[in-house]
Order: sequence, then C-alpha cells, then structure tokens
Amino acid sequence: MNGEFKNRVDELARANSDLHNLMGATQIATVFLGRELQIMRYTPSAAPLFHFIPGDVGRPIADLKQRLDYPELTSDAEQVLRTLVPVERELRDDGRRLLARMLPYRTLEDHIAGVVLTFVDITVRARAEQTVRETAAWLRGQREALTAAVNGAPLETSLGGLVRSAIEALGPGTRAAFYLCDSKESSLYHVDGIPADHAAAVDGFEISPASLACGLAAHTGEPVITADVQADPRWEQWRPMAERFDFRGCWSFPIRSAAGMLVGTLAIYSQRPREATERDMALASLLTGTAAIIISRQKEVDDRARAETAVRASEEQFRRAIQEAPIPVIMQAEDGQVLQISRTWTDLTGYTSKDIPSFDAWLNRAYGTCATACSSFSAVK
Repeated sequence: MNGEFKNRVDELARANSDLHNLMGATQIATVFLGRELQIMRYTPSAAPLFHFIPGDVGRPIADLKQRLDYPELTSDAEQVLRTLVPVERELRDDGRRLLARMLPYRTLEDHIAGVVLTFVDITVRARAEQTVRETAAWLRGQREALTAAVNGAPLETSLGGLVRSAIEALGPGTRAAFYLCDSKESSLYHVDGIPADHAAAVDGFEISPASLACGLAAHTGEPVITADVQADPRWEQWRPMAERFDFRGCWSFPIRSAAGMLVGTLAIYSQRPREATERDMALASLLTGTAAIIISRQKEVDDRARAETAVRASEEQFRRAIQEAPIPVIMQAEDGQVLQISRTWTDLTGYTSKDIPSFDAWLNRAYGTCATACSSFSAVK
C-alpha cells in the first residue's frame, strides 16, 4: 500500500511539474479563477496584464487593479458560470490587440470549478484585417471615380470621389484637393476639394524651383511633405494663409500621365502637424495614379471636342465660301451627287440644289436630249 501511495504521489508531482512547465512555456496569458472568482493560478505571461504577484493567489480578481481596460471582466465571468457559454471580447493594451476568451473550468468529474480566462495577441491579425478593409475602401473609391469618368461625369465629380476616399482614409481633421496645371505647365488651378475662398487664394500658384507645396512638387516631380508649416521657413510668407484656412500639415504630390506629362497635383492638408507614414504615401500613390487616368482621359475628350469643333467650323466656312462665291459654282461628289451650289448659280439658272440633286439631273434640265452627248463630252474632258 505504501508503495502504491508513493507511486501516485510521484505521478501527481510529475503532473504538477508538467503543468507548471506548460504554463511557463506557453505564450498565451491564462488565468484560472475559482467559483468565487478568486485567483487560483496564472501563467507568467498573464502577470503583467494584472500586475500579479505570488501573494495574489486566493484573492478575488475584482480586488486587483488591472492594467487592461476590461471593466466587464467580473460580469463576464459571472455570466459564464451561470450559462456555461464562452464569452469573447477584443481588448486594447498599449497598442496591442488582445482577444480575451472566458470558458467554464471543468474538472475531470465534469464539475464546474470556476472559469478559465485566456488572452491571445491578435495584433498582427487585426492589422492585416484593417489593411484589407482600408484597401477595399480605397479600391471602392477608385472604382467609383473611374466609373464616373467613363460615364462622362464632369472632372469635379470624378475627382471629388477620390477626395472623399482620401478624407475617409486619413481621418478627421484632413482635407484633400486636386489642382490642374495650365497648358504651359507654369501655373496650377484648383479643381475640387477646398472651399471657394481657399481656392481663390491659391489659383494660379506658380510652378517653379522657388515655389513650395504643389508648385515645387510639380516642378521637381517629387512629393513635398511639410509636416508643420509653422516650423518650415519656406512657409514664412504663406503662414497667414495657412492660419486663415486652418491647416498645419501640407503634403503635395505631382500627378503625371502614363506618358510622363505633368497634368496636375494632389494636396493633403491636416489641421495638426503630421508626418506622412508609409501607409499615407501608398494612399497618395493610388490617388495620384487614378487621378492621372481620369485627367488624361478628360484631356483627350476635351482635345477631341475642340478638334471636332474646329472641323465643323472649317466645313461651315467652306460651305459659306461656296454659297457666297461671286461666280456660278456647283460642287459634286465622285458619284455625281450635287453637294452644294452657289447663290450666283441659282440666280443665273433658276435652279436650286433640290432641283438638281445630281450633275446628270442638271444636264437633263439644261440640254434635254443632248444631255447624253454633253455627259460623254464632259467625261472625255
């Protein structure tokens, strides 16, 4: 009997050692609470979350000042003991994201002896999910802007969709605006994003090496990031304007077409001083790339419209020249169809274009039975 008892004691000691080693090795913060929510044991990684010390074992967890912002801990534990249904919550801890999960603690005899509380660091997963959501929002804004452009919406409407995407992604206290350069690439003019009085103050902004913000970005072809205009000496002349329109940070990005031609700029304003992060630069790259497509397409549409207008004007000028010619003129197509006759032709012959829809019709009216011979003579000539 003594030998059997000793063996069981040894097995229990080994089991306790295994449990302590397992609890010490695991990176999952775990707390075991009794039915009175007193601390039974905890893993080393759980100690920093609650400022545990060895003497806290046996104390009610509600008596301890925890580092976590988890005011529902006691009520969640009581709910789990009452319903035997696990409870999960996402918590924040000094920039980390933790998944807190509370389950009933069952003995080998299937008795509920308390609750088990675990904390899993899901920071990486949460950031990945946030990145996916942000990317989806960016792409949705991009798609809406491109769709508007393809459907013939004004430039202000298409770029306005990108402005809204920028503000949504960058958060409160930010503004975004698009500017177009003139045909000489010497000045910038506002399209969409800022109030009219602000736009009036910056319209015609010079593109040059001596400029700043969008003017300098357009000249160099590189982003110009000013985290705080009040601390940048280049902004000394423009600080009153920055104060008037309530911004401290100003980021400027050039917009170039696929052919490398400068078409405009993107400006992002923030009410507080703000450095551009890698995420911010990625967003700006997406916005400027999309804006380049939209602006280039609009420029092609405008150029085509101007060309068509010029062709119509030239055709109208030629038509008037024929109509007002001082001598009789008849203009016909290769198939003999009369396209136009001058007013002097009508005055001389009495025939209008309706009377002689083709040159043969004119010959029939003018020469009657001799029309065929005149036609043959005209063909030989």
